[in-house]
Amino acid sequence: MNAGSELSWRMFICDEENQLLRFLKSNPNVYFSAAELCRKAGSKKLAVEDPRWAFPFLASLADKHLIERDDQGHYRFVSDE
Repeated sequence: MNAGSELSWRMFICDEENQLLRFLKSNPNVYFSAAELCRKAGSKKLAVEDPRWAFPFLASLADKHLIERDDQGHYRFVSDE
């Protein structure tokens, strides 16, 4: 992905998706379960209020090809490397 296409995607990414992307980018090449991302990528308050808050945002990010999902349903950031 070149810099121009990355910039255009940012215009269509909500705050929750940005939280998930920042967390996944800080842990390159590591896969996380959706439940683990719900606990670690957002605030503690958010995780308590809605333990599945990240699920729809993970699906959206995967549809945008910004993260990838393995056969076991774990997610990681898609790097350019």
